[in-house]
Amino acid sequence: MKKIALASFVVLLFSACQQAGKSEQQDFAPIADSTGYAGAGNGYQEATDTIASGTGPDSKLVKTAALQLQVADVHTGTRALSDLAKSMGGGLRHQHVAANESATRELKKGDDSLLVLHALAPTASVTLRVPSSKLDEFLFEASRVASFIQSSDLDIDDRTLDYVSAQWRAAARQQFLENPGTSRKVTGSTTALAIRDEQIGQRIEQRGIDDAVRFSTVRIELAQPPLLRREVVVNNNLEAYTPSFASRLGDSLLRGWELFASVLLFGANLWVFILAGLLIWVAVRKWGKLQVRVQPAK
Repeated sequence: MKKIALASFVVLLFSACQQAGKSEQQDFAPIADSTGYAGAGNGYQEATDTIASGTGPDSKLVKTAALQLQVADVHTGTRALSDLAKSMGGGLRHQHVAANESATRELKKGDDSLLVLHALAPTASVTLRVPSSKLDEFLFEASRVASFIQSSDLDIDDRTLDYVSAQWRAAARQQFLENPGTSRKVTGSTTALAIRDEQIGQRIEQRGIDDAVRFSTVRIELAQPPLLRREVVVNNNLEAYTPSFASRLGDSLLRGWELFASVLLFGANLWVFILAGLLIWVAVRKWGKLQVRVQPAK
């Protein structure tokens, strides 16, 4: 009886362990499938089959181009290149238009205005996304927009190894999440979410490489011949408002006469003192002559 009871206890314990393992997998399943990525469960099997067969994905070639063009007008050239990229299934990602002032000069136009001349060098910078399959056609058509091509660069970067690395790392984490033996060890939801976040990051990296392969980035610098801009502004230099020589000479003569008149009027106010001084002076002279006559001769 004791042997029968012991055997029954072992069977019940084994059944309980299996039920616990299934419940842990069921509790973890919603976390593993939270990304909604179709076919994620077969990722590791696909990677394993790839390693076993010795074959890999198609080459992930990322193409980028750069152009420096001289055009008749930067605004018209920017619009033409943007429309060209859109017609091929691409689009505009960045645009910057500027007019750099290289020199300026002011000329007197009137008594209160100036003619200002500006020497400007308009430039533009655009970044376009073009389907890689039509990159050659785009570069050829873009050269027609320009009056002169200053430089043209084309770079091709092989990102196949980066793509395969991200794919294999994502598949390895998927297998870790789906393996019953290792999933029991992941008891904390924080650890499971961290593993899932790493897998999502690797999937996004793959998507980014795929997007860079499908669409090429083209950076174009546009320049046009310098132009001269004219504008009339108010002369704010007050020292420039100086009267002419004839006007200043007339003002000087007038101020001299006014000064003379002021002195004359000032003397008229002192006529009594002047008259008294004259009388005293005359009296002193006569008294001196009388003194000379009265003195006896020696």
